[in-house]
Amino acid sequence: MGRSGHGFRIVPRRLAVQESRDGGTSWRVAWQIDEDARQRLATAIPGLRDADEYLSSRALLVRDQPDGGVVVLVANGWDGVARRDTAGRWERIGFGTVAGDGFRHEQPATPIPGVAEATVTVGWRVAVPLSVAVGSLVMLAGCATLLARRYGWFVIPLAAVGGALGLLALALYVPYELRGANSDDAVGSVLVVALIVGMAALPAGVAVLVANVTESLPAPTGRICVAGILAGAMVPLPLLLRLLTGWPPQRAAVVVVPIVAVVVMVVGVAWAIRYAVRRVPRRGFKSASTPPWTPPDPPWPETNDAPRTA
Repeated sequence: MGRSGHGFRIVPRRLAVQESRDGGTSWRVAWQIDEDARQRLATAIPGLRDADEYLSSRALLVRDQPDGGVVVLVANGWDGVARRDTAGRWERIGFGTVAGDGFRHEQPATPIPGVAEATVTVGWRVAVPLSVAVGSLVMLAGCATLLARRYGWFVIPLAAVGGALGLLALALYVPYELRGANSDDAVGSVLVVALIVGMAALPAGVAVLVANVTESLPAPTGRICVAGILAGAMVPLPLLLRLLTGWPPQRAAVVVVPIVAVVVMVVGVAWAIRYAVRRVPRRGFKSASTPPWTPPDPPWPETNDAPRTA
């Protein structure tokens, strides 16, 4: 608390500072980066894990000046420092000048991305891998069911291995990205590759096998693949809504994306399995509605009679 009861304090887990001019009886916000802007800023800082932990005001320093004003410096984690001058103007100044043996570097504050930029960044990092996962799992379940119904249930363990690898990568990847890790992080990139290989390669191979080996199944296979594409395309809808309207807030949009992915994946997989079971009879089973096989019409007998003329 400075002279004349003028004091400042940080707001935990936010980029914000409050001030009091009556000795701490009442407080008001003196400076802040609003919550949506803070979440957008987190998308622009490489390697940031938890915005609440690493992108929040941590401590401040108040200095009374000889002319009667006060200067305030606020440590804001990975965002650097915010400064208040004696006129009451606040400014994010980053980490200022970094100097060492033989070098000097200015490190200003990171610009806060706009809604569109931050939404697209999160979309590439979170929604796109989830879309691949959802669409691939729908195709995997449907195509594996088609093959199992036609050739036997030995196909199921093979498909389950691919699905389990993809789900394992997904289970590791989603919480990692929701904590704010950027796409240029090596661990995140490896998980994305594992996700795509585990969830997309196997169902794509199954679809090609079904469509090319079994002449009677191209139509069901095609419909299942289209269903997988549509299911995957539904995952980024919360981010698309934010991109078009600015709502919902950044954090809410990112949290809703995995929820949509889970719902669409469950519904899509159930539909794909049900569709495959209804369209393809079990191995060795012949539907009563299938007409019996009939040979083609025999060729007309040859005749040597020459056509008669009048």
